[in-house]
Amino acid sequence: MDTYNEFFTKRVNTGERASASLQKYKRAKDLLSNFITSTYKKEDMSASEISSSFVFKLEQFLKYESCFKDQKGIKNNSVVKYMKMYKTACNYAIKMDLIIKNPFNVYDGRLSVKDAVFLTQHELNSIENKIFSTPRLEKVKDIFLFSCYTGYAPVDAMDLSERNLSKIQMETYGL
Repeated sequence: MDTYNEFFTKRVNTGERASASLQKYKRAKDLLSNFITSTYKKEDMSASEISSSFVFKLEQFLKYESCFKDQKGIKNNSVVKYMKMYKTACNYAIKMDLIIKNPFNVYDGRLSVKDAVFLTQHELNSIENKIFSTPRLEKVKDIFLFSCYTGYAPVDAMDLSERNLSKIQMETYGL
């Protein structure tokens, strides 16, 4: 994970990846270190020591034993995402000739899809009519409402500018 995180840091520094993603990989590394320490009583393990048994023990550790902010265990979807991060790091290790095969290929966890809960028009109107005391909160409200009405993720809506809109779109929406 250290080797992959060093590589990922370079990608963040060049703007290829987001710093928030790097934070998640660093958290994944911390969880892995905690697992190795508690399960194997070691400070570290080489990638070549990782077996199928290791992978499934890690999954169990993440789901039932890991601790973060006074909470024990991590929910399924987060565990699946962490396991994908470990798999990605091992794929990088293969490219760097550190290991021959990816031990995380045995992992077949699935994300649990939950039905989305939508706000009612009355709830949206209540949010629209709420006046916040600071311009920052007003902007957050506007971005949130824009996301609700358009389906854009808030992070994508924040990055929109006039250059993202065509003249036809602007006329259609009275801009």
